[in-house]
Amino acid sequence: MQIGHRILGSYDTQIQENVKTENSQMAEQSNQAKSSVDISRLKEGAVFKGEVLNILGEKVTIALENKAQLFARLQPGVELGVGDQLLFSVKENNASQILIKPMFDSLYSAQTQVLEKALDMAGLSPTEKNFSAAKELMEAGLPIDKGNMVKLLSQSMKFEGTSMQTLVALNKMNIPVTEANIAQYERYQNYSHQLAGDISQAANAMAAFSGAVPDGASANTLLSLADQVLDIFMPETSEEDNADVAAGTEQVAEDAKGEGTASVNTAVQGKEGAVTAHEIIAQQEKSESVKADIPVNELQKDIEKQAETGTSIAQKTGLTKGEVSNLYNLLAKAGISDEQIQMTLNRSNSQEELLKNMIQTLSASGSSETAIRNILDSNEFKKLFSDVIKKNWSLNPKDMKDAKEIEDLYNKILKQGKAFEDAVSSKGGDAKNFNQNFQNMRQNMQFMEQLNNQMIYAQMPLKLSNQNANSELYVYADKRKLMEKKDGISVMLHLDMDHLGTTDVKVTLTGTNVNARFYLNDQQSVDIVTDNMEQLARQLADRGFSLTNEVVKRQPQDSINKVVDEIIDENAERSIKRYTFDARM
Repeated sequence: MQIGHRILGSYDTQIQENVKTENSQMAEQSNQAKSSVDISRLKEGAVFKGEVLNILGEKVTIALENKAQLFARLQPGVELGVGDQLLFSVKENNASQILIKPMFDSLYSAQTQVLEKALDMAGLSPTEKNFSAAKELMEAGLPIDKGNMVKLLSQSMKFEGTSMQTLVALNKMNIPVTEANIAQYERYQNYSHQLAGDISQAANAMAAFSGAVPDGASANTLLSLADQVLDIFMPETSEEDNADVAAGTEQVAEDAKGEGTASVNTAVQGKEGAVTAHEIIAQQEKSESVKADIPVNELQKDIEKQAETGTSIAQKTGLTKGEVSNLYNLLAKAGISDEQIQMTLNRSNSQEELLKNMIQTLSASGSSETAIRNILDSNEFKKLFSDVIKKNWSLNPKDMKDAKEIEDLYNKILKQGKAFEDAVSSKGGDAKNFNQNFQNMRQNMQFMEQLNNQMIYAQMPLKLSNQNANSELYVYADKRKLMEKKDGISVMLHLDMDHLGTTDVKVTLTGTNVNARFYLNDQQSVDIVTDNMEQLARQLADRGFSLTNEVVKRQPQDSINKVVDEIIDENAERSIKRYTFDARM
């Protein structure tokens, strides 16, 4: 009996404990149900504040401000700790599970509170997009009022995919928010904004102008177009120089027609040591007395031999010996005689003269359309033509005397680009093929014009020693302090050079004291610059300045172009003068 009572008593106790446990679990589930959040109300983009209570893998429990609990999944790659208080945004909500991420990298801070208050005062809901817009306005030093917020959000909807940072930056600089200006600003952010690069692309496209002319166009049409577009980019010269060039090209044309031999006895005008037409003919006659027909490859060897001399056609036009040989071959295949080819080449002391003389010779030759196209489409012809355009669309620093020359250059580029399109269209060509290449260049210059409303800014493509590189210069100065003759002026230079690579130099001038800080990519460049500091110090001392300097290796986290960063991070209280040079050092 006692055993039975003990068994029944134990059974009753177990039942009571099970009931108690079940009631406890039901109560907990009931309380949890009461305290959990209805996730169906949390739409994508919604923002809420909460404290992290528990983390299990990607699953997180968050206590909200009303003490309710949210069970969610964290976006991969997010690291949180229990007790962290942050703003979260909803990334996905499929009704059964919610995916969230922290709004900002830092914990709930004073900045976050300010943003919340600003949105509340502006009557805007705390969504992720609104927080992003308010944050960019705050960091740019602009008012977070309803007017600015509505304007920014409207622009964001109109230009979908554009970052808030870009929109805020354009608004801060009072630059109209357009597709073109957005594209140009982002080019600056990506360090792909160089005007010299735009000019190079446009010049290469324009050099292939014959491809825009439909098949079936006559040889005369092609040559007439070539002559017309070349005239657009011929350098400005004196009347006397023009007369000499005209006489030379007319002489080439006459010789090509074979209208007499008296003219070939005239010495070729040009640099000292130029070969005379008489000498060429005499040499040709001497050769013919030995062999009636000289193989073209022998004549090519003669041209290549001339290329080794100081007055060779290769040296005067920038072509290689192989390119001169290819050009010779193309002219020969077009039916031009050996002596005419040699006279055409040797009468040319520049790229412009060579192109002009070739066009004159071909115009008088009666060559077929196919032969003319082969020459105009050749790499050699296009290289010459492209170089002429790039040279014409650049400045020589030795000749610069007035800052107005920069504006004149921009106007010339726009004017000549339009004239080129008109010339192609007049011959039945499709000028639309060049539109995209011109567009980047035009928009770049238009963007610079907009920047000049806030700062003095320019890019100057320069021609130096047959090489090109990109360099940029900023001058910082507070205008009021300059008027009061207080403090100094700071300059930031950005250089892309063949041997030193990417180089940034910050120079500060205070009175007659110059402080220079160089940032270079590698230790070898650092050593080269350091070894030449004494020479720079002596040159400055000769002009009455003293120099202190520091040469450092650029750190991995450092910007690759400190100059462009200064436009993007421009301070409203600072006046920035910026000049950009495209040069090769």
